[in-house]
Amino acid sequence: MTLQRPLREPAHSFLELHWGGVHVVVERVPYRLLAMIGSAVSALGAGMWFGGR
Repeated sequence: MTLQRPLREPAHSFLELHWGGVHVVVERVPYRLLAMIGSAVSALGAGMWFGGR
């Protein structure tokens, strides 16, 4: 027996970028990438803050 699920509407894209002939579409939020970038920026900021004294 197979379950019939209602069809989902296509999800809206999270980000669309157009550069000339290049078209980039990001459909889901890249949480891991955003977390890694945030951690790196925080570490860099802390290093500049405490290293400058």
